[in-house]
Amino acid sequence: MRAPWLLILAAWLLPLAALAGESAPGASGPALSPGSDPALDPAFVPVLSILYGTNRQKKPGRPTDYGSRENGEVQYGISEVDFDPPYRRRPPQGAGWIQWRKKTDPRGPAISNEPLTPHAFEQALGGGLSDGTLLFIHGYDNSFSLGLRETAQLAYDLGFRGTPLLYSWPSQDSLFQYGEDRRTAEDPRGVGQLAGFLREVAAHSRARGLHLMAHSMGCLLLCEALEEIIRTGTQKDRKAFADKVGSIDLLAADICKETFETRFFPALKPYFKNRTALYVSAKDEALKASAVMNQCARLGQGGDDATVLEGLTTIDASRIAVDWGIGHFLFSHDGVIDDLY
Repeated sequence: MRAPWLLILAAWLLPLAALAGESAPGASGPALSPGSDPALDPAFVPVLSILYGTNRQKKPGRPTDYGSRENGEVQYGISEVDFDPPYRRRPPQGAGWIQWRKKTDPRGPAISNEPLTPHAFEQALGGGLSDGTLLFIHGYDNSFSLGLRETAQLAYDLGFRGTPLLYSWPSQDSLFQYGEDRRTAEDPRGVGQLAGFLREVAAHSRARGLHLMAHSMGCLLLCEALEEIIRTGTQKDRKAFADKVGSIDLLAADICKETFETRFFPALKPYFKNRTALYVSAKDEALKASAVMNQCARLGQGGDDATVLEGLTTIDASRIAVDWGIGHFLFSHDGVIDDLY
């Protein structure tokens, strides 16, 4: 089993590098003069506001940060994410989640979190009623902070007008805790917590205004939660929830292909037919390793192994998804970003 773990090591040693932007979307333009549009001026950096829900416990002595243990209930908050991509995109006019900071100004924490009460969270969600909500669920070996940076990058690169939102589950933030992370993603208690969170967010979303996006093992948790919503709800409740969902995007999904084909998609199809998309790659070395370890082809594998089902859109990104030979961070590629939104 040494070879699969070496592949996983290669796939996960540089998750932050994937966000650093060496092969990230866009390219920085020529230097602009002071006083010009800050969206295109390299003298400014974007600061993004990201709402979050998490079932992670708060870190001891750090009441605004979250660790890798599960909490008994979902907690809410908003984060300010200060990051400096080596490229610039112009955000949509009126986007309320982005501000600009001069590089010469004093910089606070790269990420600052402010817990919110459930009522304050619901009020903040209401701001996305007109332009929708983008809810991102991260994958294995992720910290809370990395999940926030990934969500910020997605919102920035997509130019999403509405409200960016992260759901962070208690991944162990360790390369060598794959098995524990998978058990967490399948744990009925955690699945129920995400299902409840999804219902809550949907209740404060406009019709077809909730866009669900998950990466890697986060796709497994999302499918488990959606299946629970369908299994436990009345027909009226299932339809009301489905009517709020505009799209479901599964990026590099670390799910057993057979399980998705025989269990998850038959449950999802009556409610989300033609609104569910897979982004896959034959060059995804992390999923190749996962397939060997789990003895089951993974849903996110492309090429001859790509999953094609009626009512499901499959986009094969094999030609563009390289990631320094890893091929797993599909949301860091122009072609995928342009197709997503």
